[in-house]
Amino acid sequence: MAWRGVVGVCPDGSSALEYTEDGGASWTSVDPALETSANTLVRIVPNSATEANVVTLNGDCDPQLVGTFVAGEAWEDYSGNLGSYWYVDPTDAGNVQSPSGPQAAPCASVIALATRTESTAVLCGDQTVFELTSGSAEWSGPLAVPGAVALAGSGDGYIVAVSGQAECEGTSVVVITGGGPSPASGCLSGAVLPGETAVGAASDGTLWLWAGENFVRSTDGGATWS
Repeated sequence: MAWRGVVGVCPDGSSALEYTEDGGASWTSVDPALETSANTLVRIVPNSATEANVVTLNGDCDPQLVGTFVAGEAWEDYSGNLGSYWYVDPTDAGNVQSPSGPQAAPCASVIALATRTESTAVLCGDQTVFELTSGSAEWSGPLAVPGAVALAGSGDGYIVAVSGQAECEGTSVVVITGGGPSPASGCLSGAVLPGETAVGAASDGTLWLWAGENFVRSTDGGATWS
């Protein structure tokens, strides 16, 4: 199962989500706003085929946490657990909220955040990536990734979606595994407007890419998409 949603601007955003159980061939739409005060999507944290927690902003544009255990058929407010989650409040992109409290962002504007078991990384508006390892108080970096538009954690590092690099006029992926970024791999053709790209990595190594109107997956590290 894969989840997707659009991060908006409160109070004019949306908390609606979609999930697919057939690789993106069809989607089911759900909305926690019907049972909670969710107003604007911030971050989706899938936990299983039927369970997901979602950081949202409520009607007053304050952060909250909502969750489902039944694939979106019902939602509850779990804001008491919000402090356990990493997220960036769109109204305060210069700070990163973490389980240990607010962390000053390493740049003026964070546009994406990704977590792994032992580290968290952020993608900044100037196309640089910083990483914060568990137990550390300082961000490492910057690591320049030209064309970077989206970020996700993977089993052995981070996946970065990049736009308009090398000979690709669309979207490619770059892998960061402890050193510098890899060369851009693959190419999903088609220009995409800013803010319309998301990337994800499943536990089995499958990559998911949402770029504009295209939602595709790759089982070969981004070399090909279908």
